[in-house]
Amino acid sequence: MFSLILFASFATLSFFISDIIYKYVSDYFEYYKIAAIVTGIGAIPMFLLLLVNLNFSNLFAGFKIDVFIIISSIFLVAGYILNFMTLKTEQATNTFSLSVLQPAMLIMFGFFVMKEHITFIEIIALILLVIGTFLVTSNERLKLNKQFIPAIVANISWASYWFIMALMLTIKGINYISFISFSRMFAFVVGIVFLFWLNTKRHRNIAKKYNDKQKNINKKLVLIIFIAAFSDGIGNLLFLFITKSKNLIFGSIFLAMLPALIGIFAYLFFKDRLNKMQLIGLAMIISIGVLLSL
Repeated sequence: MFSLILFASFATLSFFISDIIYKYVSDYFEYYKIAAIVTGIGAIPMFLLLLVNLNFSNLFAGFKIDVFIIISSIFLVAGYILNFMTLKTEQATNTFSLSVLQPAMLIMFGFFVMKEHITFIEIIALILLVIGTFLVTSNERLKLNKQFIPAIVANISWASYWFIMALMLTIKGINYISFISFSRMFAFVVGIVFLFWLNTKRHRNIAKKYNDKQKNINKKLVLIIFIAAFSDGIGNLLFLFITKSKNLIFGSIFLAMLPALIGIFAYLFFKDRLNKMQLIGLAMIISIGVLLSL
């Protein structure tokens, strides 16, 4: 149990580091370029793990590059693109608070599909999660801010990615290290495809807004985004191990605490401002972490 808590804690910390940095670098790169960079660098931890555990005799045991890897890769990359779209125009607190949609969906998936145990407290937490998310993404008149729609779809897309990964990792005889490594590396290919597709004449006009800022891109900024993407990859790798150990609900509980950490940091350093209803929603999301720790 201690190792599981340690894995979940480090996974949450890794996602926290990457998300905070993503907000900073979003001012210097177009959203689809960040997505391509992140999927590429984020594949490095998986690739290193593959090299350490390299065994050519069963490298492709139990799986092949099939429709599941392709679909999961599209879900993963699409999630990055859509989330970065919202992050460019909205506050970090609001945008990343929507990440709680992932653990909510994963908890239900773990219960109904993976047949994992769910407690009464976790059910209450899910209710608070739905209400809190609605409040954070609404304006003072309780109308949904349409700018958050891409981020909402992004988190649904990411949850779909984890659904597929969770199912594939339960297949007996599969070389799961090879599977997660090749699936993430294939996601980089998908990211490059999206990059060329979105970098069309219609988007070049949008890209002109970033020309001045891109002139200021230096080695320090490149190093920062490398750290963020690598940390993201580490978080994904740790959460994959948690999923492999059939503790999807447990790991999702820790992820539900992530928006609170980002919200506090963004308030202190990014000077994010929230209205009363959004503050109530954030407080409800923060209370989830307290509830689930009981």
